[in-house]
Amino acid sequence: MSERAYHTDDCIFSVPPGFTDRSAQILEWPTPGGGSVVLIVQREKLKPPMSLQTYVEAATRDHARQFPGYFPEAPTDLVIEAEADVVRIAFRWKGDQGALFHGQAFVSTGARVILFTATGKAQDRDQIEAVLDRALESLKFREA
Repeated sequence: MSERAYHTDDCIFSVPPGFTDRSAQILEWPTPGGGSVVLIVQREKLKPPMSLQTYVEAATRDHARQFPGYFPEAPTDLVIEAEADVVRIAFRWKGDQGALFHGQAFVSTGARVILFTATGKAQDRDQIEAVLDRALESLKFREA
């Protein structure tokens, strides 16, 4: 059994082949008002023949129930250079800390969906969307 090198920002280690990478990255920036903007990046398989739109509909179907005070909003328009299908959504909801904002981008790489979620206090929406926009504008895919 040959091993595979697995890379993170902090280290490289070997693992046996055959794994499914379900890792998530969570990045956080402070805001001037004492809050934070959090960017979460997740990867999921896109099972054929499911389209990206069908995946997004299934993933967001229960948002109104999961997020108290759920209120959909229009996401910012952005064209990305990476060759991928992208579906963006945005919404506000009421959390323990008050009104919160989520901006999400579902990016299809063919066999996978990469989900970018940027979130924070609703008052920080401009900064939240700037973080998400920057991530999407600079998105490039590694060769397999």
